[in-house]
Amino acid sequence: MTTPTSTAVSERVLLMLEIIAKAEEPPTLNELVTLIELPKATTHRLVTRLEKLGFAQRSMDGRRYEIGYRLTSLALGAMRHLRRTAGENIAEYLQEEGRDLVNKTELDEFMRGVDGVRETADRVEARLQRLEARRSGAG
Repeated sequence: MTTPTSTAVSERVLLMLEIIAKAEEPPTLNELVTLIELPKATTHRLVTRLEKLGFAQRSMDGRRYEIGYRLTSLALGAMRHLRRTAGENIAEYLQEEGRDLVNKTELDEFMRGVDGVRETADRVEARLQRLEARRSGAG
């Protein structure tokens, strides 16, 4: 078997963290070996390093691996960041969209204008009908 490059190992470490974090039941060492396709000794060395760094920890039975306190802290930090940036993005969006909204006074004035145009159109239509009736009656 060839020795994995450092990039491939880094990717597999991240994959291992993702597997541990998303697992319904914490995986065993053998399950991690199967999922990340590294030799058992390499997988054990990597997961042990993750344990020492606090990114993974053993479950109560000692056979399975769970997310560690540092990964939990990292996830919470990411969620705080997302909440803050999402709030800023929403505020900016509402501010931009609010510029296009009219206030009630402007809306009422516009509606009065529409009603005026409608009344004028009704009067013109009635006059045209009277003229048409006259023309029909005279002809």
